[in-house]
Amino acid sequence: MPGFYTANICIAYYALKRQENGSYLFTLPISGATAVPLSNTVHDYGLYVQAAIESPTLGGVSGKNILYKQVDRESWLEGFPSHAKFKGPILGAIFQTFEAAGFFGRKLLTLEDVLARKPRW
Repeated sequence: MPGFYTANICIAYYALKRQENGSYLFTLPISGATAVPLSNTVHDYGLYVQAAIESPTLGGVSGKNILYKQVDRESWLEGFPSHAKFKGPILGAIFQTFEAAGFFGRKLLTLEDVLARKPRW
């Protein structure tokens, strides 16, 4: 049940935007504390890759300095180009539902929930 495709982080209208100081800014109309699972369906979706993608360590995995900023819904919608304006309200509602109800409801995830199988130590 992917909450967000990682490919969108680089290509979507609200994707990472390089800042003058070399950092990147990612904006959504939800709190940065909202848990949303990430899925990379294009490349290796293996056991530990999956866990790394779905953890809040995007900067550590990518080696880039990435900041998160919550913006109000109206400001976020302004970032969509005219040909994609219809997508903004739909995506905004989806993301705000993640914040309001949690992607998996109010259940907190454990490693067993995240990993596809028990790891071999």
